[in-house]
Amino acid sequence: MKTLSGNSFTATAAAFVLATGGLEVPRLLLASNDRRPAGIGNESDFVGRCFMEHVNIGAGPAVFTRDRSELEPYMPTPRTVDMDGEQRDLSLQAVLLLAPELMQKRELRSCEVTFEFPFPPDDARLRSVYPSAAHGLDLLRAEGTEPHMVPTTRLLCEQEPNPASRVTLTGKKDALGMPELQLDWRITHDDRMSILRTVRFVAKQVGQQGLGRLQIDIGGFRNADPGRDDDIDFPVNTGSHHLGTARMSASPQQGVVDTDCKVHSVANLYIGGSAVFPTSGANTPTLTIVALALRLAEHLAAVVPGTAVAPAG
Repeated sequence: MKTLSGNSFTATAAAFVLATGGLEVPRLLLASNDRRPAGIGNESDFVGRCFMEHVNIGAGPAVFTRDRSELEPYMPTPRTVDMDGEQRDLSLQAVLLLAPELMQKRELRSCEVTFEFPFPPDDARLRSVYPSAAHGLDLLRAEGTEPHMVPTTRLLCEQEPNPASRVTLTGKKDALGMPELQLDWRITHDDRMSILRTVRFVAKQVGQQGLGRLQIDIGGFRNADPGRDDDIDFPVNTGSHHLGTARMSASPQQGVVDTDCKVHSVANLYIGGSAVFPTSGANTPTLTIVALALRLAEHLAAVVPGTAVAPAG
């Protein structure tokens, strides 16, 4: 190991836990290739593969006929809470989720749906941000219903584990002499179709429940029901969650670590964090990472002599 100031050192231990995130974990494993040319744990060529993010999109304007207070939980709402005598400013927000049986029936990826940054319906900025909102506004008013607000519909979505979506190393090295990484993040056609089907279903429910209208408009993409061969390359953003690059698997042929987070081919090397996720889901990964860390700590306490787990709190 080496520092930017030039110091270097080695460490010995009965067990090691690599917990440096979904990008740095594969970089370190792939770069450790002096004895294993493919990198540590990479016998089946899965290190760095199946990179997943939470696909983040603004799906279009929702023209609501209900008062903001009725939909407040689904919008970022500031709150001040007392944390051991210290006042902390937080933002709370509920998410709308589709029922698991519905997602299974319709073959949908998991998605979180929220409504953000509501415009008043007559705000002059609205038609420049979302020209398509005019259709919903005019339609409701023609029906004799007055719209109350127009927020952005936002989705945070799961994507399938795709071996072609991956982290690799380049020939360039950083200040510590480590190879720099290269990310090839891929979103499949099925991922995009699932997103569109989810937005279409939510839009249908908004109309049927008498809440208003939801117009699909993803960065100018407005095709609500594309065919299999239609171009659906709409713009996406990230959730800043790096997942899946050292995936957990029952078989060494299908991943990097076993169900105890131990690298299949190394007796005393474990991986903690989101790199081991075999699938991404749509929820933020922090609680799952913490749960895996606690589980790994209990496992190490049981199998590594002299290891103890500190009590919670």
